[in-house]
Amino acid sequence: MHVPRTCRILALAAGAAASAIAWPATGASEIAADTRYEGPQTLGVAAVGVEMTIPAGWIAQLPSGSEVMVVGSTRHQGFVVIGADELDDAGVREALRGPLPLGGGVTLLPVGEPERRDGTYAARFTVQGGQAGLQASGRAIVGRHGYSAYLLAVYPEAEAGDLGPLLDSLTASVRLQAPAAGAATRTEGTGTLSPAVAGQKITRFYSGSGYSESETIHLCSNGTYYRGFEAGGFTPGVASGAVASRNAGTWSTPPGQLVLRAPNGSTSTYSMRVEGSKLLLDGTRWFREPTACE
Repeated sequence: MHVPRTCRILALAAGAAASAIAWPATGASEIAADTRYEGPQTLGVAAVGVEMTIPAGWIAQLPSGSEVMVVGSTRHQGFVVIGADELDDAGVREALRGPLPLGGGVTLLPVGEPERRDGTYAARFTVQGGQAGLQASGRAIVGRHGYSAYLLAVYPEAEAGDLGPLLDSLTASVRLQAPAAGAATRTEGTGTLSPAVAGQKITRFYSGSGYSESETIHLCSNGTYYRGFEAGGFTPGVASGAVASRNAGTWSTPPGQLVLRAPNGSTSTYSMRVEGSKLLLDGTRWFREPTACE
């Protein structure tokens, strides 16, 4: 049995209903997809009870279909991604032990254990799959209402003087409160193609004791899929190696399941649940990001 030591960076999105509204109690604007927000401005998502303030000189945007909001600028290289998740204190510590996939082949690998400072966790990462010379820092704030917030900054060393203070400013501005009603656990699946996974690339990771593996399934909107698996490792005194495989076919989601059917008629069936914004297959958490496959 594989126990992933990763945690999804949940989208700070209000879903399809992400219209630009204001929170009466705080004046925060509800985040809308594909909208450019220039600081200083306070943004939030009522559904998960999170808000934060984008400082002057910085720009925030939630790309359509994205799992995270991105903060950056036209003057600086690097960026900060912001997300939230349904985790307690222990879950936050486990999440920051990584690895944390950011999409586009970029993964953050932890350096040491996360440190707790005045109620906020801090972590350092190396950057795998990005351009040379990148570094990464993370923060996490544990909330009292079931959600925790994450901030991950990725930047070249030369930009540390600007991206470091931005990360600190964003972290200090985060406010966690009771989420709006309606985020109940639900089971996805209609017998056809569930919108929870259609047009998504879903990935699970495992790493430990010198061994790592990743499995990715592209669930195309036209009902086809292709899947890849890679594994490898190195232990001193033991031969290293890697394996890879790939297959394709069609997929469907009968109630509570994800079914993959290969061209030879064989099937792989997973139990499928969505808890809030978490995707669970056979009880294991998978990460989601949009895929353009047809």
